[in-house]
Amino acid sequence: MDGHMKKKLTCVFKHFCLQDDECHYSLPFKVAGCDWRLVAFPKRYTNGGYLSMYLDLAPGTLPPGWRRDVKFTLTLVKKGLPNLNKTLGGQGCFDAENNSCGFEEFLPLSKLWRYLDDNNKLTITAELDVMPAIVLPEEPVNIIEPSLSCNQADDASVHRSQVDSFCQVEQKTENPSNQDSNVNGGAGFNTVASDNTLKEIQPVKETTVVNGFEVLSCQVQSVKLIFERHPDIAVEFYAKNQHLRNACLSFLLSLVETLCQSLEKLSNEDLVEADIALTYLKDAGFKVDWLEKKLDQLKDKKEKEKSCLARLQEIEENLQKLKQKCSELNVLAEEEKTDLSATRTALSFNDIV
Repeated sequence: MDGHMKKKLTCVFKHFCLQDDECHYSLPFKVAGCDWRLVAFPKRYTNGGYLSMYLDLAPGTLPPGWRRDVKFTLTLVKKGLPNLNKTLGGQGCFDAENNSCGFEEFLPLSKLWRYLDDNNKLTITAELDVMPAIVLPEEPVNIIEPSLSCNQADDASVHRSQVDSFCQVEQKTENPSNQDSNVNGGAGFNTVASDNTLKEIQPVKETTVVNGFEVLSCQVQSVKLIFERHPDIAVEFYAKNQHLRNACLSFLLSLVETLCQSLEKLSNEDLVEADIALTYLKDAGFKVDWLEKKLDQLKDKKEKEKSCLARLQEIEENLQKLKQKCSELNVLAEEEKTDLSATRTALSFNDIV
């Protein structure tokens, strides 16, 4: 267990609904003789939220004094469009007390729908580079905490939710004796710390039925307002499966959130993907003519913004030239004033006599 080891793996989280606040855990996989997992969950705020992603270590598999530095990257995969993949990387120090490191704000929830396939599957790849083991002495020493957010948990006080994903693992190792291809379960944790504060993750499933759709409590007012202003929006939507209904409604809410962004933050790529999402909703049976008009208006505004920026750049360039010209004229004016002053100087008596 003292060797250097690298591992690359792909995890697919099934049934990743945008409306759920549940934590999703990958199957455990072994690196350096210990069990690891990936965890992903939506973290919501009043004005939106983010997808949080972490690398999680099961401390129950650790020998006494075990401690490792781990470099890792987490990638959110956009199938068919690898240039849109979202990757973040970092380094954390793992031991029995610090067992989870990652990113609290990996991706805005308003953009998460882009990475879900038709079956609400979310694909994540991870690359781990586990440094050689550090065995701590029995006497306590001062340890500098890693810069990434790490959690501290007691496995007797928390409970892992049911696994709903599968992993495909590709392993590279410089020490074959340390390689273990068996995948076994391990003690789990559902706590994550951010900004040095321990936070317990609890699956939240408070939902309300609005016009036949299960809606999170924080989204009830938005959904009610949509149905009040557009009562016929779902009259031709005949899907009975509740997961499919929730997924389509999540697409709708995410599309509205995307269009609510300022033009400065809204890219042309966002508008193209909004078009794709709108087509998906129309094919599913939603009447979204009103939303299509808003999207067309945003496209027009985006084009106007582009023209305004071009004109503004031209004006600023001309203004800069005028300022330079003014500066040069000011210099000439000062020189003329000096000559004029010398010319007007009266002759003295000595000069005349």
